[in-house]
Amino acid sequence: MTLAAIVTTQIGNLFAQRTECMSFFRTKLFSNSLIWVGIATELVIVSFIIYVPLFQHIFGTDAFPLIPNWLFLFALMPLLIIADEMRKRLFCKQKRG
Repeated sequence: MTLAAIVTTQIGNLFAQRTECMSFFRTKLFSNSLIWVGIATELVIVSFIIYVPLFQHIFGTDAFPLIPNWLFLFALMPLLIIADEMRKRLFCKQKRG
């Protein structure tokens, strides 16, 4: 679960940090297709580590239920975006003013 939390927060951080001052809500989500390739790749890799018995043995992981756990992790991602939106408003106003 810790590994999955790190991966999902990094995905949220990726979207939050795409620009220094421009709001996430003003960026185009599909302007960089490599971002989506990277997200898909890391989700596939972490899924293998968590759910494939060979990788579970190698990395010492155990499977956890998909619905409550992944839903919880992805539901928390917007908190990173909201926190960074507040940082951008504070920092960018001071920078301009």
